[in-house]
Parts: sequence; C-alpha cells; structure tokens
Amino acid sequence: MKIKIILLISLIFFVGCSRQKNDDKLTFGTLPVIQALPIFVANDLNLFSKYGLEVEIISFNSALETEIAISAKQINGYFADIITPMILKANGTDLQIVSTLFKTDNSQRMFALLTPPGAENVSADELAKKGIGVSTNTVIDYITPYLLKSVGSTVDEYSKIDTKKIPIRLQLLLQNQIPAAVLPEPLVTFAEQKGARVIADDKTLNMTPTVAVFTTKYLSEHTINAKRFLLAIEEAINIINKKPDSVRNIMLEDCRVPNLLKYTFPVPKFQELGLPSKDNLLNAYKWLSETNIINTKFEIEDLLSDEYLP
Repeated sequence: MKIKIILLISLIFFVGCSRQKNDDKLTFGTLPVIQALPIFVANDLNLFSKYGLEVEIISFNSALETEIAISAKQINGYFADIITPMILKANGTDLQIVSTLFKTDNSQRMFALLTPPGAENVSADELAKKGIGVSTNTVIDYITPYLLKSVGSTVDEYSKIDTKKIPIRLQLLLQNQIPAAVLPEPLVTFAEQKGARVIADDKTLNMTPTVAVFTTKYLSEHTINAKRFLLAIEEAINIINKKPDSVRNIMLEDCRVPNLLKYTFPVPKFQELGLPSKDNLLNAYKWLSETNIINTKFEIEDLLSDEYLP
C-alpha cells in the first residue's frame, strides 16, 4: 500500500473529502522517523491485512500537521511522543494512549545534546547559559534540562534558542552558529560523523517513549480494530528484532535516514508492547503545567488504556 505524504496545506482537501471515507478503514497518522518503523513494516508487509484490518497510513511532515489532523477528527490515531497527547487532551481532544512503540535503553538513544565541530570544552552550566538550540514547548524542550543535569548542571533553567525545524537546527550546529543543540537520531549520529560532539544522551533516562494514540470515540466504536492494529505492530516488532536486515530497505524508504548513514546506521530494536510508566507521564504533566503550556487538570489514568494490548 502506497503511503501518502501529506503537506499541511493539503489538510484542507483532506478535510473536505473526509465524508467519503470508509468508516471501517482505520486511518493512522505518523512521521517518517525511525521510531515509527514498526508501523511502516506492518504496512509494507501487509500485516494489517493479515489480521483482517484495512489501514491507511498517512505520513505527515511534522508533528503539528498530525496534531491538526487528530484534533479535526480526520484520522483515528497517530504516532506521538508523550507530550502532545497531554496537550491535545488539555485542549479538548478526547484520546487515549494504547501502547508504547519505542523506548530508549542502555544500548540505544533517541535524543542527544551536542556541541559544534571544534567547539571548546565548557561546563554544562556554561552551556545552559550560552544557549541551546531546541524546539520550545516540545518533548525536546522537556528533556533538555535532564540531559544537562545528567552531565553535572545545577541550573533549572537554560537559555533556549528556538529553532523549530530540525534540519535548520542541525545546519546551525554544524556551522558553529549556535553553542549547542538537541537533536533526534539518526541526525545525532550524522552530526557526530560531521565532527559534532555528544555531551549527553537519553539512553538511561527512560523519559521519552513514543506511543500509539487513538481517539476515545474510535476506540469505543472499533475495539477489535484497535486490538488487531497492535497485533500487527507486535508481529512487525518481532520481524524487526529477529531479522533487522530484512527491513533495512523499508527503513531507508519510509524513515528519514541521511544518505551518509544508509548502510551503517543500525536498525533499532523495539521493546515488547506495553504502556508508558505513570512516572513518565506524571513528570511530563508536571512540566507542562509548571511551564503553563497546559492549564487544564485531568487524571493521568484517563489517558491510558491497556485494554487493546496483545
């Protein structure tokens, strides 16, 4: 099944045509990133069809586009970090996290704090004062203080250089135009190969799982479909972990892997499906509240459901 790449402006067309969609089809939004690889593998290997499910995978160019689509009820579910579902729920979009899709561990990272090629060594506190390229009010903004503290910083606030577009943030870092930046994989590895230095990463922080989210309405009306979706994802994860070389081409086609890393960047490993810990969510909820990104109170338990796990 061919995956559609949706631009933000095309959402107008998408909304206009929504009345013609098949109600039995599950529409799931994602991003072209390596953490979403099980979704692409399940799609490309027809695993959704194997479990009797018709799925349309819609690959958006940014998290903002995905959030607009789920808020407008134009997709049934989406791939997310742990921050955005809370923001959407606080703003009136009723949804639930049904499973994690990717988590860091001691052998693989998702985010890292880097300094430019040839930059002088500075302490974590000095780096926090000089400024760090991030995207404010996002999971990267959330995790940056923890990255700083993991290498000895004693400050609670850091100077933010707001750079929303990740490719531009990478370029500014490599051109030594900003003192530091936080980037996701595989751009962390790419930047390292270009001479940037990793100061800290999130391998041991266990703070940034990516998750599968569905609207509560869809879950209430299509319980079996949600379960079948996760069964297909579970099988995709087993294939990835047992035969990573067999899915490399899918990763290269559907995820953003720089050409420099096409044959060297390892296919990531994925953990067994489960829910993010309540500590993960409570810490993120506390940060969102303290920074006034959200002002609505809700129970964390209302955001989680283990009913659909295999």
